[in-house]
Amino acid sequence: MKLVLSKSFFAILLLVFIALEEFSYKAQILPEDEVEALKKISTKLKIPYWKNIDQTSCSRSEDLNATISTNALSSNQLKRLYLSGELPDEDFSVNYLNGSIPKAWKTLPLVILSLLANNVKGIIPNEIANIVTLEHLLLTDNQLEGPIPPELGKLTRLKTFAEVFIRASEDNCFELFSYSCRVLSGNNFTGTLPATFATLKNITDFRIAGTSVSGEIPDFIGNWTQLVRLDMRGTSVEGPIPSSIFHLKNLTTLRVSDLKGPNMPFPDLRDMSSMKQLELRNCLINGSIASNIVESMPGLLQLDLSFNRLTGDIQSLQEMPSLLNMYLTNNSLTGQIPAWITNAKRNFDLSYNNFTGPSQSGIKSRAIHLKKTNYSFFINCGGSEMTVGGEKYDADLSPMGSSSFFSYNDRWACSSTGDFVGSNRANYITQASTNMSVTDLYSSARVSPLSLKYYGICLRPGNYKVKLHFAEIMFPIDQTADSIGTRVFDVSIQGKKVLEGFNIEEAAKGVGKSIIKEYDVDVMSSTLEIHLYWAGKGTTFIPLEVAYGPLISAIAVTPNFDPNTGRVSVGVIAGIAAASCVLILFILAILWKKGCLGKKDLEDKELKELLQTSYFTLREIKTATSNFDFANKIGEGGFGPVYKGLRPDGSVIAVKQLSAKSMQGNREFVNEINMISAIQHRNLVKLFGCCVEGNQLMVIYEYMENNSLARALFGRADQRLNLNWPTRLRICLDIAKGLAYLHEESRLKIVHRDIKATNVLLDKDFTARISDFGLAKLEEEEKTHISTRIAGTAYVLKEEGSLLDLVDPILNSDYSKEEVLRMLNIALLCTNPSPSLRPLMSTVVSMLEGRTPVQESLLKTPVQGSHLIRGGSRVDDTRSRTSERISYDNQTQISNFSQESALLDSKSSMEDPWQFDSAVSYYSEDEEDDIRRRRIAN
Repeated sequence: MKLVLSKSFFAILLLVFIALEEFSYKAQILPEDEVEALKKISTKLKIPYWKNIDQTSCSRSEDLNATISTNALSSNQLKRLYLSGELPDEDFSVNYLNGSIPKAWKTLPLVILSLLANNVKGIIPNEIANIVTLEHLLLTDNQLEGPIPPELGKLTRLKTFAEVFIRASEDNCFELFSYSCRVLSGNNFTGTLPATFATLKNITDFRIAGTSVSGEIPDFIGNWTQLVRLDMRGTSVEGPIPSSIFHLKNLTTLRVSDLKGPNMPFPDLRDMSSMKQLELRNCLINGSIASNIVESMPGLLQLDLSFNRLTGDIQSLQEMPSLLNMYLTNNSLTGQIPAWITNAKRNFDLSYNNFTGPSQSGIKSRAIHLKKTNYSFFINCGGSEMTVGGEKYDADLSPMGSSSFFSYNDRWACSSTGDFVGSNRANYITQASTNMSVTDLYSSARVSPLSLKYYGICLRPGNYKVKLHFAEIMFPIDQTADSIGTRVFDVSIQGKKVLEGFNIEEAAKGVGKSIIKEYDVDVMSSTLEIHLYWAGKGTTFIPLEVAYGPLISAIAVTPNFDPNTGRVSVGVIAGIAAASCVLILFILAILWKKGCLGKKDLEDKELKELLQTSYFTLREIKTATSNFDFANKIGEGGFGPVYKGLRPDGSVIAVKQLSAKSMQGNREFVNEINMISAIQHRNLVKLFGCCVEGNQLMVIYEYMENNSLARALFGRADQRLNLNWPTRLRICLDIAKGLAYLHEESRLKIVHRDIKATNVLLDKDFTARISDFGLAKLEEEEKTHISTRIAGTAYVLKEEGSLLDLVDPILNSDYSKEEVLRMLNIALLCTNPSPSLRPLMSTVVSMLEGRTPVQESLLKTPVQGSHLIRGGSRVDDTRSRTSERISYDNQTQISNFSQESALLDSKSSMEDPWQFDSAVSYYSEDEEDDIRRRRIAN
């Protein structure tokens, strides 16, 4: 063997080999004193592999069974030794080997090849596919890159593609001891999974977590009937998860997270009776949790459905005695929490949902009754209180846990979600090792296995400077296998992702080195949210099972405005008081005589204290809108004009002026605004606050860059937007989702009553958001354009023409005929004269997504003498009717059907049997309201 050794070590080793060679010729037993001498040498040289040497270690044998260890292996040459027997397994796991995988290994009849936890670089050579005897290929946590060779599909004996240590047991089977929860993880593989992998029928363990493998999840995985474990967390693959995977009856562990692509319904789990660990985190799953989940997986230990879009209640979720960990955080679940969950002393996390009852808690509900007086806070994450740079950093020493919330003195709060896989460690705080030169804020840190959130609470509205302090202190500095660990996570502030795939060590250019990330952030609703989230990237077991997930050392938040603005000194106050004493007394006398002394100030103060959202002064609004300059006017709605405003901190807002002649008082107005501000959804325009001064009633919304849908479609030529068919379809879906939330998912059920194109706004990404929801009660009924009758535009269904003539000619033929016809069917179902026959909005969403067909029972229902479309472009197979809109404003809004219908040819209108007026109601107003309330309640 050619070894790179120190001179002293080489000399001693040479003497040992001479002694061994001499004794091997005579097959003698080593004297006891020589055994002791060799043990002392091994202790002195710190060679742990000699500690078991005994008197028989040099007995003659025909086998070569020598174990020699060194930290600097250069090559391994066994030429001309006339060796016999089987080639042993090649296990180079947990070292610090560099270079690439030798192509010459293609000739080795290996069964196991393990290079996990090294520093091997380059690509996987195609020649590895020639090792047809290979059953276990372990390449996890290296620096390998490039696509996975499709030639590996030839390895039909392959059983394991995972980061495990494998030991031969007595029955010649392989026993796997997992170091972590990955497969090819910790590498930089790109591209898609090769189609040739469909031939890997014997695969039992397949893991690609943390890689950059992309593309759709292939269906052929559903044909791996022997599969026991599948881990695809933190990749770049797209959903949905093929349904065939949920029919693999041998699966005990399924981990998939952070999918891109379309939504998927809750999967059918009836065939997964062997499942122990089910993790489907952030997989775009919508709908309700299946009620048969307990019967389907009786031995389930861990269930993670967090960060999805689940709705409905969990009352039907029966108790699962075997369940140790359950994470349902960050969904839209509603209703009461079952008693067996609240009473269980296990790791259950149901935070960030819409549950009702005494179990509900959260930072927002606490902050409602707190005054917005804070304008800065400083946190030493995971450390004690200390003063740095003249600022006192609060201690953050709460032990936290798998589902924990901690609040500090009404200034800031922290929540943590998740368990470290494979570890029982309960401390979510880490300390720097003694050989690191970090000090002060960077000597400790807060860690979390999944989601870590910090909140600044009771903050005054304004723009703030957020400083995030990081230093990687969990990895060693030396060049060993323990130093190759990689921590990768994402950071969001106020819901906006500011860091994606953040690697502290890489950004700071080394372990134990600090780095500060700074951001300017607007705070409008008194709460600042900093969210650190692990998306499955990086390593999970090097150097410890807990060395992954987000880590942060300190947080500093300071205002970008003068917190003393508007305040005057005591001396100035005294001077003003002395000079104005007579005037003040005179004014007070007048006010007292009129009987309104203190009434207005007291009322304004009470209104501000009653308000649960941000309050804007009239002066602020006038400054932002340049005193309501016509150039800043961006629309005219049914409730009044809308202006664009620019705040001093650079943020843009939309100001809607409401009628000053409302029948309600200012207190009722504030109550309505409080109600509306509590309703938040991706497809609803966010309400920032309001202004109540005198007769001025204004609401302040987030600004939508692409204005209204009406202007995008029907505005002037220079205002119209080129919306292709997929964008229009997505806009319709967004509107349906927003209405479904208002009708069915929100704790406070709201019927909009005025859905039209002018009330649908588009952000910069053309995501549709509904505006003016909940405002109907703020206007006088007889003055407003809103009524409880069915409002809408009149349509006439004529006999001649194709139904596809309804499609906007701008699209030409660039659209899906099937989707257009389905859309028309759904539209007619939604405008059925009978409210009881109209589908729920959640059903409409499902129809638009193609998950639910248009029900036959509804298709057979006539609509005012017209017929619905049945899959073709003709009605009644012989004649088609074109739906023609007869009245709209080509500027910003579509008008309702009224007396303008007289513009139609009265004769043709009377004689045409296909005339359909969507504004006609066959129920009284009270009946319609009653039917609508009962449908929403159900």
